[in-house]
Amino acid sequence: MHWRDFRLSKRLLLPPEATEAIYSMIAEIDAVKNTYVLANKLLPQTIERLTHSVIVTSTGASNRIEGNRLSDTEVEALYRKMRIKSFRTRDEQEVAGYIEMLERVFDHYRDIPITENHILQLHRDMLAHSDKDEGHKGQYKFGPNRVEAKDQLGNIVGVIF
Repeated sequence: MHWRDFRLSKRLLLPPEATEAIYSMIAEIDAVKNTYVLANKLLPQTIERLTHSVIVTSTGASNRIEGNRLSDTEVEALYRKMRIKSFRTRDEQEVAGYIEMLERVFDHYRDIPITENHILQLHRDMLAHSDKDEGHKGQYKFGPNRVEAKDQLGNIVGVIF
């Protein structure tokens, strides 16, 4: 049987512009795949630096969505002194827990099944240093969860979510 006799090939008679766009997307996918192949050949120190960078930027961005005011530079400084376990502000407490949780996921992702219990455990671990969140660590929130926009002084100027 010839490939042109298959129904799928007949549905894909596309205009040249669409075909070109599809080839372009396939090339992008191939480039990403090649990046993954190269990642297996990177030195462990390089992978460690990349992981460190991802943890810092992800932590900063994710916590800022929730109203945290620490910059990536401040998150980086906090990350470097994580062994001290003494955090001055709620922002530092939240960031410290998030960093520890991300490190755990990076180090053990193959062994962490995606179950409700494990997700709640990660939530509890993420809030380990946060005094304010003691009442709902590792549990679903049942009350309102407002994400507020604050000015430089910490005054609420609006509700985002």
